[in-house]
Amino acid sequence: MASCMLECAGIKGSGFFITPNLVLTCLHNLSIGQQVTGERPGEQKETFEFEVLDQDAGIDLSLLKVINNRESLNTLHVCSLEPVAGIEWESYGYPDTTNGRAIGESLTGDIRDYAEYTAGLEHDVVLNVTGYNVQTSVYDGFSGSPLVDDYGNVFAVFRFSGHNSLDAVSIKRAKPFLEKNNILCKQDYLLDFEEYACNCFAGFEDDPKRMCNAAAIGIKDQVKPDSITRDLLGKLYYPHNKDSLEDIIVLTSKRTLQPTADSGKDGWNC
Repeated sequence: MASCMLECAGIKGSGFFITPNLVLTCLHNLSIGQQVTGERPGEQKETFEFEVLDQDAGIDLSLLKVINNRESLNTLHVCSLEPVAGIEWESYGYPDTTNGRAIGESLTGDIRDYAEYTAGLEHDVVLNVTGYNVQTSVYDGFSGSPLVDDYGNVFAVFRFSGHNSLDAVSIKRAKPFLEKNNILCKQDYLLDFEEYACNCFAGFEDDPKRMCNAAAIGIKDQVKPDSITRDLLGKLYYPHNKDSLEDIIVLTSKRTLQPTADSGKDGWNC
């Protein structure tokens, strides 16, 4: 598990490892100048001591570095994808409850709204949370937990509990801060075909592959996946897993194959 429980001068929060010795969390989880400790509960409890490597008050994020010669075997990768409304997520953090600080808790939901920039707000993502109850739910301590999409990408960090929702800071917004600290952010897979390129030519011989690659270079620089989805809104099959090529071919064919008047009795047209 990449998430960890944090405490600093009595302030309780959560964070997650993005490299074996670096943790991303919310700045408001810290009291600057005070010792920061971390723990991953369980049968083989792990404890960590941290120093603040960098921080950005404008987005309420802080990067912590392990200082007690410990490393995490589990890490998460961050992705600067566009936080589109409806994207489902899951998270694991350590709220300030008996169970939460002992073993942690999970949350699930989807994105309600995204505001690319709103003056005066550190967060830019508004979340729907499954089972959210503003009267009884306890979210103190969840700040700093990762929001992970269906592909395993961390696309945002929990920050704030509002009156009717939870709010977060997107990795897209945090990208300059992370890259300044040499943290690699995966490109949004709706903006870059490279995410799919490794499987595009499976089964092709070398010559056709080279020809297709050469022809695709110009197109790849001009056409983006998100423009295709906009132009064909409602006509595309959106796969649950981006690598299930057979699923895409079969279901797309079923949706797009239509009989035509001029193609003969048994004719079909794509």
